[in-house]
Amino acid sequence: MTEDGTNAENQKPELDGALVPKPELTDMTGITNPVAIELQNDVKTTIQSHEKSGTIRKRVVDTLVEEEVSYRADLLTKALAKRKAQAKELDKIKPDQCSFNVDGTLAFENWTKAKLTERQKSMKDLAKIDKAINTAVNNADYEGVKKIAQ
Repeated sequence: MTEDGTNAENQKPELDGALVPKPELTDMTGITNPVAIELQNDVKTTIQSHEKSGTIRKRVVDTLVEEEVSYRADLLTKALAKRKAQAKELDKIKPDQCSFNVDGTLAFENWTKAKLTERQKSMKDLAKIDKAINTAVNNADYEGVKKIAQ
């Protein structure tokens, strides 16, 4: 018997050789559970093994990379949604008057200055979104899509 009332046979040595009396691994009577202590030591040894081999570091790096990839994918998704909305707005801007040929093809469009200015602004906004998306995808520069996604 040890000083705390447990059998020394039921205790497993830790890696440094000290006995492991873990109160959370005893039952109501104070008897140490050797299987639980053995499992705890196995877990500790395995964790130390992972730390030495770099597994934990790699998992942290993988987690951080996945967060950044998700963030960038979200930015692109939001930019594409804004592009779709801007394209719809551009499609809504119609000329004030249209003339057609006998065969039904468009012959002439008549635009007021206000409508033409609105159309040009919408086209400029769409081009800006396209440029930001292309820069993000082709050059990994996400500053433009960050501004658009806000």
